[in-house]
Amino acid sequence: MGEELRLAATVFDNTDEGIIVTNAETEIILVNKAFTTITGYRPEDVLGENTRSLQSGHHDAAFYHAMWDTIKSDGQWRGEIWNRRKNGDIYPAWENISVVKDERGHITNYVAIFSDISVLKESEERMAHLAHHDNLTGLPNRLRFIANLEQAIESAKRHKHKVALMYLDLDRFKYINDTLGHNVGDQLLKKIAERLRDCVRAEDTVARLGGDEFTVVLTEVAQAEDAGLVADKIVKVVRTPVIVKEETIDTSASVGISIFPDDAIDYEGLVKAADTAMYHAKAHGNNCYRFFTAELASHAHEIALIEKGLRTALGNMEFELYYQPQVSLADGKVAGVEALIRWNHPDRGQLQPKTFIHVADDSNLIDFIGKWVLRTALRDYECWTKNGTTGPRIAVNITGRQITTERSIKRILMVLEELAPEPNVLELDLEITETALERADRTINLINTLKNRGVMFAIDDFGTGHSSLSRLKHLPVDTLKIDRSFISNIADEDDDKAIAAAIIAMAHSLGLRVIGEGVETRSQLDVLRALGCDEIQGFYFSKPVKSGDNDRLLEKSFH
Repeated sequence: MGEELRLAATVFDNTDEGIIVTNAETEIILVNKAFTTITGYRPEDVLGENTRSLQSGHHDAAFYHAMWDTIKSDGQWRGEIWNRRKNGDIYPAWENISVVKDERGHITNYVAIFSDISVLKESEERMAHLAHHDNLTGLPNRLRFIANLEQAIESAKRHKHKVALMYLDLDRFKYINDTLGHNVGDQLLKKIAERLRDCVRAEDTVARLGGDEFTVVLTEVAQAEDAGLVADKIVKVVRTPVIVKEETIDTSASVGISIFPDDAIDYEGLVKAADTAMYHAKAHGNNCYRFFTAELASHAHEIALIEKGLRTALGNMEFELYYQPQVSLADGKVAGVEALIRWNHPDRGQLQPKTFIHVADDSNLIDFIGKWVLRTALRDYECWTKNGTTGPRIAVNITGRQITTERSIKRILMVLEELAPEPNVLELDLEITETALERADRTINLINTLKNRGVMFAIDDFGTGHSSLSRLKHLPVDTLKIDRSFISNIADEDDDKAIAAAIIAMAHSLGLRVIGEGVETRSQLDVLRALGCDEIQGFYFSKPVKSGDNDRLLEKSFH
């Protein structure tokens, strides 16, 4: 028995768990070394004291009543409890309290064995934080954002107020990342996150969903206009240049706003509405905010239907090419034809490209459709020239997206490898976009890759949007197409005539061909001829025709 007592005493003094032994009145009569290590109390500090002296104040009376009820009924209690160290610090412990009874069943002692679980709790808190927060910016992540938005909606339902949700996307962020590197991009995101936090109240939520997408949840909004004031503030602070590693970075934000309960009554509906409004803001030139409207909902539904149809249109052979001649003013002969896609929609009839090309471009379907157009146009060209006659130049439209990625260029090269057109037969009509100009060096390299294969390039709709005289020097092109907006009133408006004259003179000085688009009257033709325009395209000569009718046009001359 003496050996057992010595063994028990050794375990009591050397275990890592703190041990407290009390009498039946819960007065401390014995503690071990680990108790002192964990709590800082020496034995003489606590012997004779009630265990209540170690309570932290973290728990209410109901907690202790429930604990003692369990001890009395079960003879034991086990659970997490917060206690107080000698220096006043509160710490979490995992504690097991057991009852000791004599042979008659009377309680003689209570024994509490406990471990300090501070490190475990800190680790749990870190894991919980990581699970609900963005590692880069420290902002709530998607999971926390959804939880906070749902909580804000429930509160708004009870108290009859509004909630505003903002979807925010940084303009040009991918370009910044590509040109300055991901480290600079990360630092930019952190600084933008700080600015966004400073724009809202403590009870509001700023979250990062990933990439350059942020959301803001404004709780207890009195009226929608209040959200507009915050959005205006956000747009302005994001627009302020950011300095990262001695680089001054200019960016801006496109913000979409939806309101509960005006626009939707659940979080999914609010998110969808705000996202739709954000894309509307981007479509209006970035650096602005837009509220969700019923018209936008209808537009978004229309876009979704078009995209769904486009995904099956190729397989169902619903596309068709039409061709419109480009006539030389020097000899009146057809110098080229422009391939124009049409979609024979099974329910809506024939659709013009302006109805669906932008949807294809935004949804990354443009590469597949563009490849079909290019292959079909070159095969039609082979049919026109199968008897050995020389055919006209054939022009195919491509979007800015198709000329700024190596993957898209590879698709074009695959078609050229397959069909091997003669040099200077294929001309790609390029839509100039901000992205193409921002990546000017890369765009030029990709264009030159195709030019080395005998492909020519034209700038479409010259003089509008991002296409202007100041931009021309960036891109190695062969042809300028004067936008129809300058042609329609060229016979009556001196300003339009002056613009056309300037474009033609400048283009000729650079050795470029000029095509006037949208010519519909003889007077427009006469003005362009007098200004020295090289070629004309428009209804005055011919509407776009099917491939089978093109032979007839190729044989005609116009004067």
